[in-house]
Amino acid sequence: MVELTDTFWKPNLKGRFCRSFRRRFQCRFYGGDFFGDFSGVDEKDCYDRVDFVGDFVGDFSVLMDSAVLLLCKYGNDTIVINVSCELNFEELVGILCKTWENLKPETMCISYSILGHPNCMVRNNIDFLNMLRVVCARGVDIVDVSVSRCSTSDEEDEVGSNWVDVVDGECDRLVDVERNSLSKFCSHQEKVLLSASWRNNITSVGQKFEGGVVEFRTFLCKYAIEVGFQFTYVKNDKLRVTAECAYKESRGCMWRVHASVEKTNGFFYIRTLNNEHTCGVAVRTSKHSRMTSSLVSGLILEEVSAKPLTRPVDVVKGMKDKYGVSISYNCGWLSVEKAKCSTYGDSCLSFDQLRWYFDEALKNNPGSRFELDFEDNKRFKRVFVAFHACIAGFKYCRSLLFLDGTFLKGRYKGVMLAATGKDGNEGNCKYIYFYLSM
Repeated sequence: MVELTDTFWKPNLKGRFCRSFRRRFQCRFYGGDFFGDFSGVDEKDCYDRVDFVGDFVGDFSVLMDSAVLLLCKYGNDTIVINVSCELNFEELVGILCKTWENLKPETMCISYSILGHPNCMVRNNIDFLNMLRVVCARGVDIVDVSVSRCSTSDEEDEVGSNWVDVVDGECDRLVDVERNSLSKFCSHQEKVLLSASWRNNITSVGQKFEGGVVEFRTFLCKYAIEVGFQFTYVKNDKLRVTAECAYKESRGCMWRVHASVEKTNGFFYIRTLNNEHTCGVAVRTSKHSRMTSSLVSGLILEEVSAKPLTRPVDVVKGMKDKYGVSISYNCGWLSVEKAKCSTYGDSCLSFDQLRWYFDEALKNNPGSRFELDFEDNKRFKRVFVAFHACIAGFKYCRSLLFLDGTFLKGRYKGVMLAATGKDGNEGNCKYIYFYLSM
């Protein structure tokens, strides 16, 4: 019990806090200052100091005129507990465990909220007494108490379920979540790159490559890109190819492959293979030195054949999305040019075939006119083409001649001019073509 000095002791004091005098009277514990009021003290004496003799330890009969109500909320359920002078923390925990059977004292978390402090923890009897002190000091009769279940290390390791506390405002909800339950709601599938099959390009001794040395080199480069390592050629010719890991000298990696041609059929066969890396750098990355324009051109050959106006930026994006490999714009442009060359032939060689073409055209179209001019260094300058059928058809067309031209935007720039007429059916009739090199 807390005793008062005789100076201000009156029979009707009762140790009550009076809200009307709360700010005008100060009473002091020996353990620290405490502000409050006593209704039994005359108003004229409220500005004086009252000293408590002894320590304030747990008996609140002099502090509470009426009981404090605790609104204890757990999940969606709420109970009301009347806190009397004799109630302590252990008894409060016992009441909560008896009300909710799935609660245990060792896994229970209790907190309350007051103005300005939304989450005050109550962990032992001292915290419980401090809560009552604060409540009495502020003149609060009803306290919102939140009860939740704290997770332990044993429960976190439990297979099959995981308990998660979900706090929504003032409500704590207990949710049982299955492990790895995200996959049930998210049907995400891992993207498989077109280069995934490259890992099987080099398998074992005796593997056959019907395309000869070119096919073996291509397969070897694709295999190195997918597995993620660098190699160097020890021997590289039309009859035999030997490759070793680039880190053989620095890290002692013993990866090695040797293949040679079989003279009876011209196929390439793997003769020796040590397919184990000990360098520790066999990790696939988005950039690889073996991803050359020649290799990329073979991958986009069908695309360029179907779409001759394929742009280099489309090739760069396609390599990233489909194969997971990053290439430069220059590599993309050069691969498109090589793919066009493989599909339509070399543009440079086509200029050398103009003389053969004119000879064949004159044999099959007598009366045609072809003119081919060169510069002093024998470089192509211009060409004039007029077939005999077009020249003869001009006699039966209107006496109008339309000239038109367009710029060529390929590798070799130039201007193409054309002369067109109108026939009796309002149709266009081509007469001559003229190509001028820029």
